[in-house]
Amino acid sequence: MRYHPYFTLKKKCTVEALSKMVSCELVAGQNANHHINNISTLSNANQDSITFLSSSQYSHQAKSTGAAACIASFDDAQYFANNQNISLLLCDDPHLTYVKILNIMYTANTEHLSHSNIEHKGNYYSDKTAKIGTNCHIGSNVHIGYMAEIGEGCTILANSYIGPYCKIGALSRIGSNVSIIHSQIGEKANILSGARIGEEGFGYAKDHSGSIIEIMQMGQVIVGHNVLIGANSTIDRGSLDNTIIGNNTKIDNLVQIGHNVQIGQNCYIVAQSGIAGSAILGNNVTVAGQSGINGHVHIGDNAVIAARSGVVGSVESNKVLCGYPALDIKQWKKMHILLKKMLQNNNKSTQSSK
Repeated sequence: MRYHPYFTLKKKCTVEALSKMVSCELVAGQNANHHINNISTLSNANQDSITFLSSSQYSHQAKSTGAAACIASFDDAQYFANNQNISLLLCDDPHLTYVKILNIMYTANTEHLSHSNIEHKGNYYSDKTAKIGTNCHIGSNVHIGYMAEIGEGCTILANSYIGPYCKIGALSRIGSNVSIIHSQIGEKANILSGARIGEEGFGYAKDHSGSIIEIMQMGQVIVGHNVLIGANSTIDRGSLDNTIIGNNTKIDNLVQIGHNVQIGQNCYIVAQSGIAGSAILGNNVTVAGQSGINGHVHIGDNAVIAARSGVVGSVESNKVLCGYPALDIKQWKKMHILLKKMLQNNNKSTQSSK
């Protein structure tokens, strides 16, 4: 995956050189001298990529990954037995090693800072390189950044910020005090006041001394067409892959969506819900108010998560879940009927003993 314009490849290294830099044991395969120019997830890697396996949850992708090299633990090397071409960088902590390689290879692109040329256009500010379509209404004190693109017929209300390289699709409406960075927004989007789109995901690792290391969040937020994003909701950009919101999905106020989350088409995400990183929601999913969804789970098409539920595992298509931990609604109802009967019987026995 190529992250320009937001990040720049600062160092191109061979597999063998990288293994020495991060003190890994190299099982060379055929790629020891192959030059690596990007870091990708297992599923999106190509022959120029290095990837990593830090959880056996993704071990099924080891056989088919197209990466030239993979960072893995000594125990997880077994999952690559049928992938003879790949080189392995074996270590005790693959996630931490991935972070180190990320910092060796990439740096944030500051081109927009050195080339920025802001013009005051009446009531708003725009970089000279930005492209603004016809019939747009742009409110006071809006700031449109370097190489940003605003489609035809857009409305952007007061005090909003559209960051460098961002794209806003035609006929979209951006409310007041919205910030959009590292993002591509589809047509006819409706983004209400105070929304924050494209900020860093909550990604950290601990080194061997216990110090917390920040992980560069190199993906974007990709929002489809005809999407609603409610007031004061936040959508974090991806770490390696993008955070994706499908066409015609409606997100209520005060919703938090973590990095790498993928939400399908025609979904409802109701107020004060939170979706943790790398969760995948299918099409036509409903997440009712104040629900929480664990990271790295899959929610099938047409599933319904009842209000104030806590989803800790994957959910099959067409299921209705409620409670914490979330259960199939039929099972949840049976459990509460039994619990009610137990309490009634306990009260009767307590009264009869008096």
